[in-house]
Amino acid sequence: MEITERQWRNLNDKLNDIMSEIKYVEDKVRVLEKRTKKRGLTFEAALPPKAICVDVVNSVGTRYLDNPMQILSDYYSIERMKTLVDCNKVPKTAIACYHPSEKTAYYPDNSAGMDVTLHEFFHHLVAEGVVYLKAGQKEEHWANKFAEIVMLRGASK
Repeated sequence: MEITERQWRNLNDKLNDIMSEIKYVEDKVRVLEKRTKKRGLTFEAALPPKAICVDVVNSVGTRYLDNPMQILSDYYSIERMKTLVDCNKVPKTAIACYHPSEKTAYYPDNSAGMDVTLHEFFHHLVAEGVVYLKAGQKEEHWANKFAEIVMLRGASK
């Protein structure tokens, strides 16, 4: 049985559609596997590699700190932490605070630096389940360490 050129093109188009759908599913699976592999990590295992730290420390965005947060969010395969200025959401004694339900770090003014934002991002990692802290580990302490290590790794050439 012979097929016409038109039938051949139709078959070829259908095959391309199927292949495209398979590629889409494979990409989704890859993203899910990447997310799964990065869940429940210890503090040490959750630290980004030097190259990511360098990108974070040396990047600039349209809004200050948007680009570094996107770099880290892409690395961990999680939703980007939002950063907003809102005096009413930050306790008077705090420099900034993270609201897990909103996935947002709030600052009392525009003076937030990279260290403060990285500290708040660590809280985001814990809230998203990327980092697992053992009982007794103080989240504030490890958030400070995370910010310090990322900045030190990013600053060294």
